[in-house]
Amino acid sequence: MWVKKSENKIREELQKEKELESKNKLQKTLNTGIWAFLIAFSVKILLSITLGVNYSPNIPPPYEIIKLSEIPEYFPEFLRTGLYWSIGLMLVRFFAPNVFKDKSSSVMCDTCFKVKESDNKLICDCRGSYFPMNQYEWVEAKNEYLDEDSNWIFKYKIEKTEC
Repeated sequence: MWVKKSENKIREELQKEKELESKNKLQKTLNTGIWAFLIAFSVKILLSITLGVNYSPNIPPPYEIIKLSEIPEYFPEFLRTGLYWSIGLMLVRFFAPNVFKDKSSSVMCDTCFKVKESDNKLICDCRGSYFPMNQYEWVEAKNEYLDEDSNWIFKYKIEKTEC
């Protein structure tokens, strides 16, 4: 069954998540830079040899398609483009990490436990309120009343009324 987490447990999980993010921040930034460089470098070469998209002071107009034999001449230009994109995305990744962060967008009703994607509707049809899924946890129900007897619900009700 779904149970709301205690405030301390939510706080501890957020603290652990922040510590893990700070440990991995530099590694993720470098990975982003490497991928950005490789993609920008490759796309620049492909656009140059297929469409002639060479808007650069080093490549004279008219912006014609570069022949495969001319690629080594423009190699510094391709490297420069890859480095610019790489450095730009690395700075964004390092100083604004939330741009790349996936946030849980699922919410759950605190009354009927209906799960849905997050939107502007904060009240459920059952009049309950929606809360983020990370504020709930699943715990197994106690099986002390579950036995072979099919009348277990009546035993449960009787014990509850006697208390």
